[in-house]
Amino acid sequence: MRKLITIILVFSLISTTGFALPQVTTKDAANNIINISDTSVKSGKAMLTVFNPGFDETLIASDANMAMQFFGATECSSDGYSFDIEMNTLSDGGAYKAIVSVNGQKEEITFSFYPYEAKLRLIKSLNSAADASSVIASDTIDKLLQAYNLNNFDITPYINKSELAKVLINERGARYPLDADKMYRTLKSSINLVALNSATGGAFTGNTLKYPELICDSDFSIINAYDKINAQGLIYIKNALSQKGFAKNIDAKNIFKSQLVLQLIQNNEKLGSGHVAGVINDYSSYLTSQGFNLSILSSIKNKSAFYDYLSSSDVSELSLLKYRFNSYTEETVTTTPGNITGNTGGSVSSNTGTAQTYIPPKIEAVFSDVADGHWAKEPIEKLNSLGIINGKGNSLFDPEGNVTRAEFTKMVVVAAGLLVNDINCDFDDVLSHWSKNYVASAALNGIISGVSDNMFSPDSFISREQGATIIYRAALKSGTTFDANHSAFNDENEISSWAKEAVFALSSKGIINGRDGNLFAPSFNLTRAEAAKIIYYSLEILNSK
Repeated sequence: MRKLITIILVFSLISTTGFALPQVTTKDAANNIINISDTSVKSGKAMLTVFNPGFDETLIASDANMAMQFFGATECSSDGYSFDIEMNTLSDGGAYKAIVSVNGQKEEITFSFYPYEAKLRLIKSLNSAADASSVIASDTIDKLLQAYNLNNFDITPYINKSELAKVLINERGARYPLDADKMYRTLKSSINLVALNSATGGAFTGNTLKYPELICDSDFSIINAYDKINAQGLIYIKNALSQKGFAKNIDAKNIFKSQLVLQLIQNNEKLGSGHVAGVINDYSSYLTSQGFNLSILSSIKNKSAFYDYLSSSDVSELSLLKYRFNSYTEETVTTTPGNITGNTGGSVSSNTGTAQTYIPPKIEAVFSDVADGHWAKEPIEKLNSLGIINGKGNSLFDPEGNVTRAEFTKMVVVAAGLLVNDINCDFDDVLSHWSKNYVASAALNGIISGVSDNMFSPDSFISREQGATIIYRAALKSGTTFDANHSAFNDENEISSWAKEAVFALSSKGIINGRDGNLFAPSFNLTRAEAAKIIYYSLEILNSK
């Protein structure tokens, strides 16, 4: 009786509005547990009442037991408030009303909930559907959205339900398992995919994916989402990447992947930092290939602080996060006296109650061997940020090192957006080489040739005139035209006849120039710094379509 009087008094005293709407999510479908939370409220006590279908606060006094599904209170923290509710399943489900009051103000929402058995019946209905049209005809889509409260999911209004039915049927395989939690993830991921395909912007906040975690399955593995996005959606994604500063026709698929992994790590607002260890573990091979020195993890004692440091970073590219990662030490976080302990959310707190201060490591340069004032510093760092070139590890670029034929071919193919995956290759010596798809794509587009009919010699160093010829052919393929005028070189007679047109054409646009003594040095090896400069100044003509 005392609780009932308290609830009635609460509703009579609080105002009608005040803070953000609480979010309702399915936490454990098999056990009918939902979560109601809000991260925007940082202090005070939150009181939550959930009313059964057909009831509201006006009916509490007459029949409180029938009216209320749940009543509880909790203190708000820096993470807001959160309620886990095991729903009573006496009914088959329906529309529930929730009222939250905090600091004399309240918000109310209506949400859908259906018990576990009802969800299983809907999964069976989806499995038995002959095709997408029959899924729509049986109202299974609407019922599924209601059963999981996904009709209130913020990107659901951006999707076409017929398209959602097609995705669900296409992804069904033989049948969906009778797993209510897995179906919840499948539905959310499918809704997100349809929103990406619609190119309406619903899956994006500005130029950033709104739900990067929905591109992944429950094991944090990329589900080849890029290959499932239709042509309209790919245009939207490429435009978004372009507006974030990436070249228009670079390898959008790989940039999309790097941006996705970056967003997963930086998903601090929604996930805290407790998820970062899982992302690093599941993407360890990919992160290593991108230059992340994962071996430092073994020397970090307070990993919770490290993960919080990563997830709360605001860098725009994965290559920039790499330098934060690789240069991190325990001294990166300074604390007042007291032990530092991490909680399940990955934040850092002190047992003395004093706050900690995060001091980001000082990063002198993207590559320690490319100093300020180096003539190729801007091209090297910009191409690295675009995913066109990589360093040699340990923050080194090796600007004076030589470029192999395979390395340069990859750079040009990525810069020109010519990569074709899973393609046949006619060169025997690259069939098991890491560069197979890049070399095969370049050959398909007519921008490279082998040292013989069936040999490419991928690990041989590339000469300056060979590099110029590949760039020139790629530029011609994009529709670029060149002036007849060009800078004269003192060693023009040493340039091979097959390379002169390319060298002169690139010279006419200022893309290449000579070495000391106005010598082109056509047969000399192309250095890594020279390759970066040539490709950097060729980006516009390689992407002129």
